Amino acid sequence: MRIAGIRLAAATALALLLTGCAGLGGGERQANLELQMLVHEKAIRWGEFQRAEAYRKPGAPATDLSRYVGVRVTGYEVQGMDFSADGNVLTQTVRIDYHFDDAVSVRRLLDRQVWEYEPESGRWYLTSGLPAFR
Repeated sequence: MRIAGIRLAAATALALLLTGCAGLGGGERQANLELQMLVHEKAIRWGEFQRAEAYRKPGAPATDLSRYVGVRVTGYEVQGMDFSADGNVLTQTVRIDYHFDDAVSVRRLLDRQVWEYEPESGRWYLTSGLPAFR
């Protein structure tokens, strides 16, 4: 049952992404966004926060990664996406279920991610930072 739920969530996220990216003109720019978001999601899911931090915009203040020690993500589900009128900014809301190694209860947060496209590099950067696990 859990695997079916994950597949449904992935299919829903992909459908939302493709629908939302229709205004981007497709091609390399869309493929770049999809790949970066997928790798970022996997990094968060597997607790590879240093790798997730690599998607932050250059020059942004560094995140204190020591506060992520002991965080275990148990669920990651895209709740919605919204592109700016020019297609250069994507705001994505993600529901993340997690727990700390020393806790028995699972917690949930809504992470509002803001991704911005930089034409010079042809990349999308996360400008909102990593999730605030508390």
